[in-house]
Formats: sequence, C-alpha cells, structure tokens
Amino acid sequence: MNPDSPPGDVQDQGFTRPSVLVLLPFRNSALHWFHAFTSHTPPSLQIENQARFLAEYDLPPRCNLDNNFRIRVKLTRKSVQMFTEFYGCDLILASPLGLRQSIEKEKNTNYLTSIKVLIVDQMDALIMQNWDHVRFMMSHLNKLPKESHDTDFSRIKP
Repeated sequence: MNPDSPPGDVQDQGFTRPSVLVLLPFRNSALHWFHAFTSHTPPSLQIENQARFLAEYDLPPRCNLDNNFRIRVKLTRKSVQMFTEFYGCDLILASPLGLRQSIEKEKNTNYLTSIKVLIVDQMDALIMQNWDHVRFMMSHLNKLPKESHDTDFSRIKP
C-alpha cells in the first residue's frame, strides 16, 4: 500500500469540495480575513491571483464597502488559489447578498451541500443590511445535491 494514499475504507468527504463558508458584510472584511489567513501560511506557499484580489479588494475604506461579493479559495500543498470555481474550492468568503444573487442566477446550490463550518462575522452589520439574505442562504446549506459533480460516493461521510 502506498503511504501517501488513504486507506480503502476512508469515508472523509462530502458531496462537494467546499467545506468552510465565511459570511461577511463588506469587501473590506474579506480583505481582513485574507490577510489574517495568509499571515498564517508558510512563506513557501504561493498565493495565486493575489494581485487580482488586492486590485479588487484593497481599496480606500470609503470605496470598499460593497456588500455583493464572493471569493472562492482552494488550498493545496504548494499554493493558495484565489478565484477558483465553486466546486473546486475549499473556502468561500462571501456576503449573503453575493451568495443569494449567485444562487438565483445559477439556480444551483450544490456547492453548499457539504459545508462543515459556517462563520458569520460582524453579524450586527449583516442584520442591518438585510437578514433575509442570510436566512435565504442558510436555507440552502447541506441539502442533497441535484448533480454529482465528480463525487466519489464510496468516500462520502455517513
């Protein structure tokens, strides 16, 4: 048996890859989370699309209060990849409005079927924005998926 491969009876996956969702009220909050997250990564880890992220999110404070955004982050052994596809990411940083618009546009919430950790940051600001967006998004968490999206059903956690 290869020491790098998991044992044959491992059931450690969900239906889709994304497992952490962080709800944030503003783009500047996503920037703070990004800096906090990357400050704890090894220096050898490459951060892909960092320039694009900083160009879109590192704006002056008055310009950085947009509440319609979603960032998908994929973690690998050698890199942190920003702006990946929903089904290929591990972490989603988003506003409730950004997720709601994505759900309503695509009519698909399968990427929210395996969220294990939900962090709601600055809930007081989210309540003042529109709590209905948060409730709408939470009503779509951990539902059975409508499509498989390359799911290995032998590894689904019971």
